Order: sequence, then C-alpha cells, then structure tokens
Amino acid sequence: MTKRYSSAIGVRTAYIYLGWLAEDRSSGYLQAEYQCAGRNLLSSINALVASTMTDEDLVSVVDRFVVEVDTAVAMSRAANRMTT
Repeated sequence: MTKRYSSAIGVRTAYIYLGWLAEDRSSGYLQAEYQCAGRNLLSSINALVASTMTDEDLVSVVDRFVVEVDTAVAMSRAANRMTT
C-alpha cells in the first residue's frame, strides 16, 4: 500500500508492507517506510497481525497504524518547517 504526502520539495510517498513472522503465515506485522533526509522516519512504527483476528480487529489495527503513520509524517513536516 502507498500513501502520498505533499512536502516542500514535492510529493513524497510512504510505503506500508506486511511481513510474515511465521512460515505458515499465521502472524505478521505491518511496517512502513517514508524516506526523509536519508532515513526512514517510520522505522519504529509497526503493528502485529494474526490470522486469528476478526475482520473488525484487523480493520482497527490497520486504521490505528495509518493514523500513527500520518502523525509521524505530519510531525516531521512541522519540524522541517521550523528549521527552514
């Protein structure tokens, strides 16, 4: 999944990945990447998912994850505006 954000230098893209923790794909994690100044601003954001989750639980986890991603990007953009 990708999400685009406007920045001072143009449009930037955040990528969200699902990685598996088990060979049988019974559990995994969401992680995100948004490169800024040569580093991934979202490297510390992740969420666990499991095949035993209900659809509602999975939607809730993904929704919270996306909010965390949006917040981190917004905070970075605000910090960049303060330093320029």
